[in-house]
Amino acid sequence: MSFETLQDLLSHRARTQPDREVFSFLDGRGEQVASLTYGALHQRAAAIAAALRPGMKPGDTALLLYPSGLEFIAGFFGVLLAGGIPVPLCPPRGKSDVRRVATTRANARAQVVLTSSELLPLLRPMSGLPDWASVQWVASDTHTAAAPQGELPPARRHDTAYLQYTSGSTAAPKGVMISHRNALFNATDIQQSLGLTEASVVVSWLPMFHDFGMVFTLFAVLTSGARAVLLAPESFIKDPLTWLRALTEHRATHTGSPNFGYQRCVTHVAPEHRKDLDLSALRCAVSGSEPIRYETLRAFADAYQGVGFSYDVFDCGFGLAESTLRVTTGQRSRVLALHRDALERGTVTPVEETSPHCRLLVSCGKTAHGEGQHEMRLEIVDPGTRLPCPPGKLGHVWVAGPSVSPGYYENAEATRATFHNLLTGGDGTRFLDTGDLGFLDHGELFITGRAKELIIIRGENHYPQDLESTAVAAMPRLRDDSTVALGTEGETEDSIVLLAEAPDDASGEDVAALAGPVARAISESHGLSLSRFVLVARRGLPRTTSGKLQRLQSKEAWLRGDLSVLATWENARGDDETAPTVAPELDGLHWRAIEAWGRAWLARQLRLPDAHVTAQAPFTHLGLSSVDALAFSGALERLLGRKVPATTFFDHPTLRELAQSLQPAAEDVASPAAPTDALSELEQELQRAEQRIKH
Repeated sequence: MSFETLQDLLSHRARTQPDREVFSFLDGRGEQVASLTYGALHQRAAAIAAALRPGMKPGDTALLLYPSGLEFIAGFFGVLLAGGIPVPLCPPRGKSDVRRVATTRANARAQVVLTSSELLPLLRPMSGLPDWASVQWVASDTHTAAAPQGELPPARRHDTAYLQYTSGSTAAPKGVMISHRNALFNATDIQQSLGLTEASVVVSWLPMFHDFGMVFTLFAVLTSGARAVLLAPESFIKDPLTWLRALTEHRATHTGSPNFGYQRCVTHVAPEHRKDLDLSALRCAVSGSEPIRYETLRAFADAYQGVGFSYDVFDCGFGLAESTLRVTTGQRSRVLALHRDALERGTVTPVEETSPHCRLLVSCGKTAHGEGQHEMRLEIVDPGTRLPCPPGKLGHVWVAGPSVSPGYYENAEATRATFHNLLTGGDGTRFLDTGDLGFLDHGELFITGRAKELIIIRGENHYPQDLESTAVAAMPRLRDDSTVALGTEGETEDSIVLLAEAPDDASGEDVAALAGPVARAISESHGLSLSRFVLVARRGLPRTTSGKLQRLQSKEAWLRGDLSVLATWENARGDDETAPTVAPELDGLHWRAIEAWGRAWLARQLRLPDAHVTAQAPFTHLGLSSVDALAFSGALERLLGRKVPATTFFDHPTLRELAQSLQPAAEDVASPAAPTDALSELEQELQRAEQRIKH
């Protein structure tokens, strides 16, 4: 059955299956704390729509700033039923995020913000920002059953259903307009390609404000009639076992994660904790949203084959918000061993896996999921000639079809550049240039890198302009046009590198003094850790004839060793996961004991000298990222036997303040976890994403 709009789909489900449970939500212990049937979801959405309708005209936009949970889903459909356009965003945490939300609201022209009663008091001070005085704040969970009054003009399939924003805080916001047709086609495409049915159970920790989480675990669930069990991203970050146990207990048939999630389950779950799991019910484990590494997939499959997981369950895919989500997927993904240097020259050349020049690439599958012709088109294109590349040659990945967005909201120039690409001598079809590089082999897509400058860390987009602006603001000795932020791929995770031309008054000996404030600012403003700060000779970075820095050429020159490097600062943090498990003795749970334990934990986690971690140093000055804070709160919870919200680190920004705030509750704990047990769960850094501490 086909539907005109997303709200038509929900209304049909509510009318025909009102008592069928579709969504449930688990807390950090894996216990169900909320659920929704189709009927209840439609009723909640109608009540929200009734509250919004008096002040909302058809086509008005509304920001969604929700914590993890099911209220986001009700709010999303509530805006649709009121005739509005929902704009999902991650709630702000810190100054940089407030700027991100403010610039996005301005671009979307939203006069309504939906949130929960829990978050509303924390967000309402934003009303003091310029142009926010007239914004209507709605705590949607306070509105009870009611039906919207009056008739609205019927929504059509080509109308904008929602805006998916992809930009950072200082780059111009770009809202991808997703029509009802886009969303319904892509959801049905995912349903068919992944084999979702009414008997399927999807277990997911992906954030709903992200396209991966929203399309895969919301729309595709609704189109297929499957059931979804949801966890908060922060629950997964604190303890990956929460996800694995949910897969086991709910007999999940489908799940999904960016590459780093599977890697985390390999490095952060001890073998003895895996033995009680049962992953044999899984039929599909999607890997997407960031570069896919064969080594990670193989390591996960090997680690969990004893509890029923098979490598063939992986379904690797390629997608992006500009195409709603899915472009290609494919199970039993082939792996090609290719010559690394040849790939850099744009040529596909097979080599033996044992070759030192080998790079393993995982297939991202096909657009089609059967033998028939698919409505989506994919071409590998030479951007210079705009002609399809011959076999064995790399090119830009171009996509066209029903999933592709009409363009960016209120941004005609960017829409033309990205969405209105024509093949030379073609049939006039407009293609989306994804900005990714790849090639086709036997009809399967292989992605080799990103031609565009966007940096993707943990499945979340970061614009180099944002990081560079932060660096210059933190260290004014750096010129505005002298830094290049890069994303580099390591064996298990991506990292941030900053290339900086030396100031006129600097030498190689100044690298630590320059890098320190920059690393702290990037940690504080973006929740990321700077892995390297590379000081190069003045005017040593590649530029255009007009003097503009060339980021991609700078990265290539650095990787080749062609830059004139004066000095390199490297983050003290390493990749060694075998941190010592010795902790200070806890004399009861006095705040001084908590403080001493925390100093040891932070020193090991952040790979810093013990003397560098002082009780009075702000966490951000230590380089504590947002996900480090989640890991620290998880370790404290295991130590104290009580919940320690990650927001505690913002209320108490030094270790001493934090320890003192925790002492009163400690008196009620009879038998805290052993400190060695807490330290055995030391967390490696992960970058913020849909899984940040914004919930």
